[in-house]
Amino acid sequence: MWKFAFDELRPELRTAGLKAGFVFSNAKDSNQIKIISEIDNLSKARVFVAADVLSKAMQQSGTKGSAHVYRLEDTDRPPQ
Repeated sequence: MWKFAFDELRPELRTAGLKAGFVFSNAKDSNQIKIISEIDNLSKARVFVAADVLSKAMQQSGTKGSAHVYRLEDTDRPPQ
């Protein structure tokens, strides 16, 4: 059920600047997931998270708990 909701969010994620995304599920519980996304525009990503699109999709999919959003930097890439 979460996968359908995630796939439905892809247009909004692309609008938010999604360049690449990786979905990992727990080997013992396929409903426990981690999503790592590469987004080219931090401002657009913040607008996406603040717009409640993500929380609404999670609620509609029956997700328990909340999303934890972290900003990570690639330490192998030179600063721009």
